[in-house]
Amino acid sequence: GHYPDGFCLDEEGYVLVCGVLGGGIIVFDPHGQQVERIPSEDRAVTNIAFGGVDSRTLYITESGLGLLLFWLLNGWLCGREYFEAAALRRLDAEAARVLRRRHAFRIWLSGIVVAWLMTVPFVNLAAPAIGTAFMLHRFERLRTL
Repeated sequence: GHYPDGFCLDEEGYVLVCGVLGGGIIVFDPHGQQVERIPSEDRAVTNIAFGGVDSRTLYITESGLGLLLFWLLNGWLCGREYFEAAALRRLDAEAARVLRRRHAFRIWLSGIVVAWLMTVPFVNLAAPAIGTAFMLHRFERLRTL
């Protein structure tokens, strides 16, 4: 699968589209027909731009490691936020904080699941609702441990 991410236009009106999991750049002519695929060693090409003195140098960003970092860091953020959203409806702030700190690693792993859902096309549209329901179940389970 090639999930479009960044794109740019060249001087002749060609559209260059990079894609996560596509492992390269797809080139479309001004009429929208695919004319070329430029491969990349990294499967997660996230952005593309022309630069240099004459704007003829093509720069791309590859983020195979970046995607992993996205899941790990946003796992912490999503875990914390979604857990607190569930916990603060049932506990006072101090009790919620104590419970979150006691189960920080489990909450972080749960947050990684939510962060991963946010990177899946179409599933990402429902990810906040799924994440809220998921974390409510995690909260109820962790509260009994």
